[in-house]
Amino acid sequence: MTIREIQQRTGLDRATVYYYERERLIAPARRANGYRDYSDTDLTALRRIRLLRQLGVSLEQVRAVQTGAEPLSAALAGRLAALEAQQAENARALAVCRAIQKAGVDFDGLDPDAFALSAGPAVRDAPRPARCAGRRALARMLDTALCTLPVTALLALVLHRDPLREWPLYLAGWLAGALLLTWLLEPPLLRRWGATPGKALVGLRVEDAGGGALRAEQAVGRTVRLLGRLARLWLWPRALRQYRETGLFAWDEESGTLPTARPAGPARRAAAALALAAWLAVTGALGVLAGFVPHTGPLTARQLVENYNFLARFEGEP
Repeated sequence: MTIREIQQRTGLDRATVYYYERERLIAPARRANGYRDYSDTDLTALRRIRLLRQLGVSLEQVRAVQTGAEPLSAALAGRLAALEAQQAENARALAVCRAIQKAGVDFDGLDPDAFALSAGPAVRDAPRPARCAGRRALARMLDTALCTLPVTALLALVLHRDPLREWPLYLAGWLAGALLLTWLLEPPLLRRWGATPGKALVGLRVEDAGGGALRAEQAVGRTVRLLGRLARLWLWPRALRQYRETGLFAWDEESGTLPTARPAGPARRAAAALALAAWLAVTGALGVLAGFVPHTGPLTARQLVENYNFLARFEGEP
């Protein structure tokens, strides 16, 4: 059977079927042309998986049941207990809804003590932090790279310093420029759009803990706290532990901000890669332009001497 036939006979979409294959829940054969050839065994396994997932059995339990590591009855017993508890909660919520409706009260007259649920699901309406340390690091790298370009242009086109021979100067300039421009530019960008160029490329946003736009003092406070942590490297182990536990770094928690993430598809990954390639290309071009002599074409004696002296200074020759 082809993937199209499997989709029609199982009701699963293509991505889900491929995902189950990657998870080794099915193992279709391959034809000579490389296309998958699904058997009746694969079809039956997919229909069984779909049924168990519709019943709410986790994928880990489905795998355990399929491999024989856990009896199906044990997996269903746990699911039955959860469904019965949910049914009891729904019954209580149904009774309270009917009582409130029968009382005919509006919001101002609603007595939460009189109609309180004895138990119920936890309520959390605030958005959750995005746990994507790799994307956050990539976004910071892109923003830092962007902030180094004005420093590179100054050193190359105005001061005509050789980036290969004077790399300590370039490195110091990049660090200083990146810190200065981050301090100046990041707060207004976060305040206005909730993202910097690097964050926008990888699909990240920084919002208020309630999901709204940042206030000016929040945006400034977050950047100041971030730069303060960068200067105190001995605090990073504790910051990483906090991130693993809560999904928030200290500068997010202290400033009341929340990073959120959109799905990171191939387009975003390609855009980030192209941005890094463009930065490398522009940085390399500026390094080449730094050594261009001031005069070209037919030269006078004075212009020839100025070109020679320029190259002597640029190359560090006497």
